Amino acid sequence: MQIPERHAGIRLLTPQLIRAAQRCGTEVHVWTVNDPEDMRRLVQAGADGIVTDRADLALQAL
Repeated sequence: MQIPERHAGIRLLTPQLIRAAQRCGTEVHVWTVNDPEDMRRLVQAGADGIVTDRADLALQAL
């Protein structure tokens, strides 16, 4: 599953959604994350992957 963290001010990505998707065998990838702190936070929250325009920052952050 590829999903933004928020859309139109509504939080789409929740810990419950991550757990439910992963229980069904579905990976959760969050897009588009360009802030290193957000990258770390989302991976720590259980996201399986990050889609980013800043691979250089992701390599440093993760």
